[in-house]
Amino acid sequence: MGAGGVTPGPGGTGQMPLTQTTGAAVARVDADQCVACGQCVEACPRGAIQLAEVAVVNEDRCVGCSDCVEVCPVEAITLVKAPEGRGVNS
Repeated sequence: MGAGGVTPGPGGTGQMPLTQTTGAAVARVDADQCVACGQCVEACPRGAIQLAEVAVVNEDRCVGCSDCVEVCPVEAITLVKAPEGRGVNS
């Protein structure tokens, strides 16, 4: 486990497996893997994900709950360490 409860992924990139780090992480979509199925949009309790050609995460609304990660059928979404000093809207 890294600093602040963040578990670095391969290569120490800051990508994390599913964790309970609400607010310490944000969802990140791999556009090359995303099939725009919309399951993440439906799963997000904060309305932080919109569909364009692929899923797009509003990092200001994302609390890192990992609901989107759990439902993505192609594993296109990961949690990454949230940018320093970012505030999560309530």
